[in-house]
Amino acid sequence: MNNLSASIASGSYGILMGRTGCGKTTIL
Repeated sequence: MNNLSASIASGSYGILMGRTGCGKTTIL
């Protein structure tokens, strides 16, 4: 379940932070 949660979290943050582009790399 951790993988699923991580994927969902990354996806959500990726969309929200995708505009800046910095948030995506920070999460990864």
